[in-house]
Amino acid sequence: MKKIEIISSVENGNLKRNRKLIRDAIATFEGKTITLTIQRHRKQRSSNQNRFYHGIVIPLVQKGLVDATGEVRDHNSIHYNILLPLHAPLREIINIETGEVIQERITSSEMGTSEFMDYIVSIQQWAAEFLGIEIPDPNSEIKLEF
Repeated sequence: MKKIEIISSVENGNLKRNRKLIRDAIATFEGKTITLTIQRHRKQRSSNQNRFYHGIVIPLVQKGLVDATGEVRDHNSIHYNILLPLHAPLREIINIETGEVIQERITSSEMGTSEFMDYIVSIQQWAAEFLGIEIPDPNSEIKLEF
């Protein structure tokens, strides 16, 4: 399946960038039925954010869990079974047939840079309150001993 992504901006209800590129992309589907999806462009989390999360946050939560409860969990279990279910932002999904609104957590790979920082802050607060540990802010200089 052919997919084309083009980033533009909107001012006064009009596209301000890449208008010709958008027209040309649509023209490549001449005679076909297409689906257009319009969504806010979000900058994906940075590799530094990713390294901080996997190299600092998760190991500190692992150690905090052992110290506070004696519970030993591996890296993936901490991420998928504890942190994401408790702290990832919610999105709403609407069942078109019933109108029911279901909320689900987004994955960390779907988070933009600011959403990911909010996620980290939520984990920091939770870790301080429930595990009695301090997770440092990104870019702070610390020495970790395990």
